[in-house]
Amino acid sequence: MTITVLNNQSLFDLAIRYCGTAQAAFAIAALNNISLTGDLKAGSQLELPLWPSGREIARYFASKGHQPATAWNSENSELPSEYEGVSHWAIKFDFVITQE
Repeated sequence: MTITVLNNQSLFDLAIRYCGTAQAAFAIAALNNISLTGDLKAGSQLELPLWPSGREIARYFASKGHQPATAWNSENSELPSEYEGVSHWAIKFDFVITQE
């Protein structure tokens, strides 16, 4: 089966939507020779593997017309770029880092 990637979809979104399990993301990446964590381009075509388990979950998404799109990138961020980076993560406020 070939599908078209929608805006902000990740391999995990596609795996859950069409195969019913996030585990299928690994098979999708391998089948299409792409990185598991790379950004997908909207409009690109991907081949999906035959996946025996998770059909009930996949049918649920199809029946409701849901298309998960949880990928995050700087283009769809509402935070200004000044808030990016390790210095703005919660660890800055929750932990004291000392050097021995």
